[in-house]
Parts: sequence; structure tokens; C-alpha cells
Amino acid sequence: MTPEAEPLAIFSTANDIGGTARRRRVGSSFVAFGSGQRMAALAVAVVLVATPLGSRSVAEDAPVSADLSDVAFFTAHAAALFAKALPDAKVEVRGPLSLAIDLPGQGRRSAALDSVYSFCLRNPKACEQGLVSHVQSMAASFAAPAGIDRSQLRAIVRRAAMVEAADKAYAGRGGATISEELIGDLWIMCAQDLPGAVGIVNAADLAKLNLSREQALAPCKQNVAASLRPLQPYRRDYPWPGVNLITADPYAPSWLIFPERWTAIAESLDGDLLVAAPANDALIYASGRDKDAVAALAKAADFVAARAQKPLSRTVLRWTPTGWEEAK
Repeated sequence: MTPEAEPLAIFSTANDIGGTARRRRVGSSFVAFGSGQRMAALAVAVVLVATPLGSRSVAEDAPVSADLSDVAFFTAHAAALFAKALPDAKVEVRGPLSLAIDLPGQGRRSAALDSVYSFCLRNPKACEQGLVSHVQSMAASFAAPAGIDRSQLRAIVRRAAMVEAADKAYAGRGGATISEELIGDLWIMCAQDLPGAVGIVNAADLAKLNLSREQALAPCKQNVAASLRPLQPYRRDYPWPGVNLITADPYAPSWLIFPERWTAIAESLDGDLLVAAPANDALIYASGRDKDAVAALAKAADFVAARAQKPLSRTVLRWTPTGWEEAK
């Protein structure tokens, strides 16, 4: 697995989030950090980075991030949360939205904050909750035992741009990713299932498993097919009537790898099924019978993607008995 594991995405509806950010409780009141308190908060963050804090949850006493335009504060605040979650680690700020985390016996890991910062900019009221969840997921993956087992292999769906970026990043560290085109801009990648995270598998990992690149995708697909939750809506009529949401599973978009398993849903819609994967952990689907159905589902995909920590694709796909096609 590559050192930079991808944290599990977080998609929450407004009811799940509750519409409020987590705040530091002082006595019986809540305090949000304003511009006058940033330097004091930053000083606290530096102390947290340098000092073990025990095993308390990182959600305890977590302050609301200050002005989100202050990237330095956001980065230092995230470093403080990582230091609390990993008390034996040394956490350093490498630059804006970039941390280095040294774990005893495991070496240095990188923690990029770009995706969670993007989520915060799009969803400021849910920022603290998203950041805390991001830190908890990454901390769990960093603390996981090293190595890879065939049972951990999973097939995930990601955009072509991510596959290309990963291939370039890992070219000097074990070779390119194990991937193949799914449809349009969506690709299938081999990944490693970790506590709270998904690690991208590359050629160096395959050597440990005695698998060739040609052999690897088959167990990745088999394992994710066996682990997926039942193909049914998590929430109906969301974000509006006629659209159904499938989420609460970090591998939900992997259902696109198996179009044959959508047959029953398609038949319930007279064979005219539209699907989109707006987030790394979410799918939406609807009937394609109406004249404006494709545009309506694309709009719903935009809505869901804007509220997701890791948006995926706004492309609308149409089911056919032989596979997917891009809907026009």
C-alpha cells in the first residue's frame, strides 16, 4: 500500500449533520474562535503537536476552525487534532494543508488536507465534524499493522484524473496503480481496505501477494462484491422526490462495476434506469422515463457532490442489459 492512504469519504445529509459545527465548550457556553483568538489558538496547537495528550477522542474540546481563509490556522488546527489522536507520533506542518507524521517504528507518513479543506469551504457549518472524522479515519489507518493481505483487496471507482495522478506519484515507489477503464471518466482501481481508510495498491504490493497485474483485478472485484451492502436505497426521495440515495458504505460506487446486479431495480423502473456517482461513498438513481430526467439527475448529482467530503462524478449513466452507457 502506498504511504498516502485515502481517508474514507464522508457524505451526510442535513439531518445527519444537524446543521451545526462542533464547538469547544467552556462552562455552559460554546465558543467559536474569532480573529482575535487565532494566535492563542495557534500557540495551543503548537503545544499539542509537541506534547502527548493521552487517548481522549479528538472530538473532545475541538474548537471551530476560525476564518476558513486562514489556511495556516486550519493546517495548525488539523495538526493539533492529529497529535491528540496519535499521542506517540511527531506531527509537523510541512506547508499549507500538508502535514508529516512520524510514527515510532513506521517511519514518516504524509497527510494532505486538501480534500477536507475543500469540504469545509463548501460546507462551513459542518467543517469541524468533517475535519474530526477525517483525522480519526487517517489516524486509524496510520496505526494499522503494515503489510497487505489478499482479503484486504477491494475494487474502487475513481476518476481518470486521480488514476493519472496516482500513477505519476507512485512511479518511483513500486510502479503504477492497478486500474482499468470503467466508462467515460470513471476507472476501476485496486485498493487495500484499511481501518478508516482506503489504500491505493501498486505493483510493489502485488509482489508481496504473488499476483501479476493481470491477475490482481479479479480478486479486487470479487472481494468488493462480497463486502458490499445490499443494493437498496439508504434514503428515498433525496435530494428531492424521485431520486434515491445509496450511501453509508465507503465502497458504494463499486456497484457500478456490476451492472447485472441492477437488473431488478431497472425492471422496477420499466427498464429505464439512470445512475450517478457524485461522491466516493454515494450513488443516486432515478427513472429515466421523463424527457428532462437526465438533466434532473445531473442537478441532483451536483447537489450531493457539493455536500460530500470527496466528490466523485456528475456524469449520468444509463443502464442497459449489456452494461452502462453515458446518458445524453
